[in-house]
Amino acid sequence: MTMDEAFGGMPDVAWLKRVLPKAEVAMRSNNRDVQATLCARGAGLAVLPRPLGDAIAGIERVDIGETPPGRDTWVGYHRDLKRLARLRALLDLVIERLAN
Repeated sequence: MTMDEAFGGMPDVAWLKRVLPKAEVAMRSNNRDVQATLCARGAGLAVLPRPLGDAIAGIERVDIGETPPGRDTWVGYHRDLKRLARLRALLDLVIERLAN
């Protein structure tokens, strides 16, 4: 499974095409939850965020000899909120969860 054609230039799409050049696309979706659900039901392979894949029964990590490309995560907020304790707590939690 890959992202829909609008996201065909994403790094994970290019990576899948390179490492599995003979694979057939079973379905295209830009929704990772849809991709994960279809994988869990046996529809094929997808590059998923580990927290999502690890949380869904029926999905197994597959080693195809190369690590998929990573993604940077950006959080935007107004500079007036920089010292807001609730925002700092949220950012600390997100950083902790995504770093592992």
